[in-house]
Amino acid sequence: MSVGEAKDYCHDRLNCVAFFHPVYNPTLELSNPDNITFVSSIESFEPDSRDEWRTFVANDLSRANSVNHSSLSYSEIVSVEHPFKSCCTKTEIPTIEQIQAVDTLERISCDISRKDFFENYEKRRKPVMLVGCNKDWKAQDRWSYEKLIPRFDNSSTWRATIGNNEKLKEDVAWSDIASSMVQNSPFYIFDQLDHKEGKKLEEDYEWPGPIQGGDLYGSLNDFPED
Repeated sequence: MSVGEAKDYCHDRLNCVAFFHPVYNPTLELSNPDNITFVSSIESFEPDSRDEWRTFVANDLSRANSVNHSSLSYSEIVSVEHPFKSCCTKTEIPTIEQIQAVDTLERISCDISRKDFFENYEKRRKPVMLVGCNKDWKAQDRWSYEKLIPRFDNSSTWRATIGNNEKLKEDVAWSDIASSMVQNSPFYIFDQLDHKEGKKLEEDYEWPGPIQGGDLYGSLNDFPED
């Protein structure tokens, strides 16, 4: 069973409030773990400092009585990098209708020509959302943790931070970044795409047609390349 299938399985069963699976090492298949365990209630939760397990808890008010919420509260004392942390007190998810009521931004197909886009939107400074620009990108398939991890040499170094509130480092090994992917820990990469390894990513996407040729900075004289 994949993680996606586990989410659907748990969603369709009211007696399922959470599930967890192992993430032992960077080579483990993240989307299809060795085993998945479902639980019908949570009395206590102890974050693992080794981050060897990943846990998904249902965000569903109908199952809230089966979760001891005090066991999931954030504590500065817990000696792990990312204990459970609640983002807000309201857990109700807005309906599609509620979202649509406040989201009135116009959507248009990315197939619109550069000329029409310039005349109807860019020149008029009219906000719009382009839809479907990435439908043919190779990144759709390639930009997953499972496929990014083996794509770069573990000894290659990157400008990055690992974890929250960490200082930017110039020489973070890709192996450390890969470990963060497996452990679902935050990481941030700040290298430009001219990075000797990062340049591989340029072939995975292309500029949307409606904005191709619209780089105003490229027309400036003596504009620094960096």
